[in-house]
Amino acid sequence: MGYGSDEQLLLRAYQVEGASLSGEHVHWKLFRVDRLGNVEPNPAPSSAPRDGYKRDDKAMKGGIIAQI
Repeated sequence: MGYGSDEQLLLRAYQVEGASLSGEHVHWKLFRVDRLGNVEPNPAPSSAPRDGYKRDDKAMKGGIIAQI
């Protein structure tokens, strides 16, 4: 989680199901926190970090708040 270039709060997360404008329902996604809605935790055990996870996300141009 961190800030984008316009100081918007961003979250990089692995989406495991649900609707997606990109059409990719299972993949790493970058979310603007102010646009999130109807988010539910998944009770399944996590296999974190998932394949494709990268520390120091370059999208967080305004700084990183937290990362695995």
